[in-house]
Amino acid sequence: ARWTNQIWSGDHKTIFTNSELWQISSSGETKRLTTIKFYSDNDYRDLAKGLSFEGRTLSYDGKMLGAVREILGTEREQYGRLDNRAIDSKVIVWNTEGISARRFVLNQEAAAQAIAFSQDNRLLAISGVDGKTTVFDITGELPVSRAAFTRDGQVRGLCFHPNGKMLAVASTDLELWAISDESPTKLASTQMNRIEWRSYYGASLSMAFSQTGDALFFVDGKFAIRRWDLTQSKDEPNDEPKDHGRQRYEYCGLLNSGSNNNRLISFEHSYNYHRPEVFGYADGEVVVRDLKALQSSAKSLFKTGPEPVRCLCMSKDENRIAFFSNRESRTKLELWQLSTEGAKPLDSVELESATPMSLGGISFSPDGTTLVSGSKQGSIRVWDVSQGKLRLRAAVPSNAQLCDIRGIIFSPDSSNFASIGSPGGVNLWRLGPDDGVIEKLRSIGNSIDGVMHTCYSHDGKLLATGDDQGRIKLWSLENDSSEAVTFTPHRGVIHSIEFRSTDDEILTSGEDGQVILWDLGKSKIDRVWRYPGPVYDARFDSTENRVITTNANGSIYVCDR
Repeated sequence: ARWTNQIWSGDHKTIFTNSELWQISSSGETKRLTTIKFYSDNDYRDLAKGLSFEGRTLSYDGKMLGAVREILGTEREQYGRLDNRAIDSKVIVWNTEGISARRFVLNQEAAAQAIAFSQDNRLLAISGVDGKTTVFDITGELPVSRAAFTRDGQVRGLCFHPNGKMLAVASTDLELWAISDESPTKLASTQMNRIEWRSYYGASLSMAFSQTGDALFFVDGKFAIRRWDLTQSKDEPNDEPKDHGRQRYEYCGLLNSGSNNNRLISFEHSYNYHRPEVFGYADGEVVVRDLKALQSSAKSLFKTGPEPVRCLCMSKDENRIAFFSNRESRTKLELWQLSTEGAKPLDSVELESATPMSLGGISFSPDGTTLVSGSKQGSIRVWDVSQGKLRLRAAVPSNAQLCDIRGIIFSPDSSNFASIGSPGGVNLWRLGPDDGVIEKLRSIGNSIDGVMHTCYSHDGKLLATGDDQGRIKLWSLENDSSEAVTFTPHRGVIHSIEFRSTDDEILTSGEDGQVILWDLGKSKIDRVWRYPGPVYDARFDSTENRVITTNANGSIYVCDR
């Protein structure tokens, strides 16, 4: 079953999802501990009123679970509009070892917005939509309010300092408060991209103190991980990222990472790409970075605006790049030459006006002489680019059985290629002679698989597919009748797959914000990286000792294995 509403303990050894508590080992193996029943027999009479449990949180050691039980009622505002308001709120704390629950009335009328335990499980902080935050001592039979303060703006996240004497509060700004029985005091604050702040999948803002408590890490409004050094200043620390002034991009895709140890080439397009009717067309940019000097500025090779582009692909030797461009319903296939100084256009072909662009429907052959493109009309075109010209060599008729040809990739020897059809099957094709046609070899899977990404192994014997359910399937290309080996490392859409050069491991990324290294020989997870938001691409560098990812915040991360 797909995991939803995941809540991790502070030590990351326990996870709560779908009313079940799981223990996670250091190797990634899971063990179900227990099931927690939220609703008692008396609660069911309130379901019609809008009963729900909000603000769920696990304690640091995973032994306690807290949630706010709310019953919503409909009231009219002063302007006559209907509004749902909490008419009854209670905090429930479960002991996950004995599955016993304690209930007490929440000492505030407004609906709860955020909730957090201290690391020693003595304190419980709760914030309401009215901006009021209350800290309770829950060690006794009845909770005792130890501190309460009110601030402007809704609270989106709470986190206790390891010493239990300070509380981080995330709202329009990020604030650090000293907790005391007399009068809580705001110690410091910092900006956190207040205008562009948004929660991932509606969750509260993610933040955590370092083990020593001298720094607070948090995710800002652009999914960037920020570090707030609490030892430097008492108010408004100057902690803006070094790249604060640069252009932010909504999508960042790797064009190359493995063939050259010192160069990383990527394509980045800006936030307004999907809403040109509001913001105008976006600017895309192809940039190169020095992997040995990551702090240095990226060099721009060329920009693709103002026309939006899709399906950028690069030849293996990094000398050529091809992509679809589109403006006013006119689609072009463009071929560019790359160099260390920049880029220049070589050739372009205007396609039929009725030919919409496919996502990922373009690929160079490994030898760089051939380019294959697909369309939403089910057709495939083969282009000869050996002389820097887009010369059409062969085409598959539009009745290619599966429409929307996309996700095209070549086999390592350039003889075959695979394509994804809509809504998700995979076809294998063989290129014929120069004046011949393309031969369909076989189909893999079926249309209900929802395949989103494919990848050949380096020896050409396996094809890996990733679907929209988080499943990875390995298909043998030497045995047409063999069943696929299936495992499900992700939750949701698979965005990228790559084999290690020895073909004994694969690297995958997904919408769930995880990058997973899977050991095929041992059939187990070898390493997991977790990021704040979807990961669009993940690849090894040329040494295969580092993993490079492009993320939903427009940032590129380089991590050691």
